[in-house]
Formats: sequence, structure tokens, C-alpha cells
Amino acid sequence: MESYTQYFWKVIANDGQGNSVEGPVWGFTTLLVNLPPYAPDNPMPIDGAENQSIETDISWDCTDPENDPMAYLVYFGKGALPGEYISVQLETTFDPGTLEPNTEYFWQIQVYDYTGNFTEGPVWSFTTEAE
Repeated sequence: MESYTQYFWKVIANDGQGNSVEGPVWGFTTLLVNLPPYAPDNPMPIDGAENQSIETDISWDCTDPENDPMAYLVYFGKGALPGEYISVQLETTFDPGTLEPNTEYFWQIQVYDYTGNFTEGPVWSFTTEAE
């Protein structure tokens, strides 16, 4: 059944002798089902990239099945996965500021649509260039 759609039915009883009785028309409307956004993908820098500039921005792609507006929680940091919660934003690019040289950074995006559905993306990483 389609979401947020009206359906109607009626029962007609036949006795096999050519007699029939019709019941009332009944109906219902299905609820609107909102699906969560798809997982973020296409990370830049690519996962596992090395020798990235200490001025690197991170970016990703993301879509929603119903084209709902989305917001992104950005987790970014060194060491423990996926890093510290850093930002809530509407854009798919994040500037973490000047990074430390020769350091591995980990990041993850959680995407939310306006109904509160969310999807957690994979943890990605990259390493900055040496000094």
C-alpha cells in the first residue's frame, strides 16, 4: 500500500440464487511513512587518504528518499573513534581549522531529516602531511 493514501472497499454477499446484499462503503487512509536519510558517502578527503594539507576541509554527499531538508552532526578528532562532537550544520562541508601535521584524524557524520529520522555514517580517516 502507498503511504498517505485513501483506500475504500465494499462487501457484496451473493447467495448463489441470484440474490445479493451490498454492505456499506468502508475506507481508511494509510499513514505517511517517512524514511530516514541515506548514509553519507563520497567523503573528501577519501577514506584513508595520506599527505593531506593541514588546511583541509572535509565534505560528503547525502540524500533523503523524500528530499526532506537535512541537518548534519559532525564528529571530528584524533584518536578515539569517531572523535568529538563538533558541529550541527546544514552544509555538507566542514572546516576543522588548521590541523596538526603528520596526524591521523577520524570523522563521522550523522544525518537527520526534519521528522527526526537519522542515519549514522561510517567512520572515515585521513592523515595530514608532515611538516
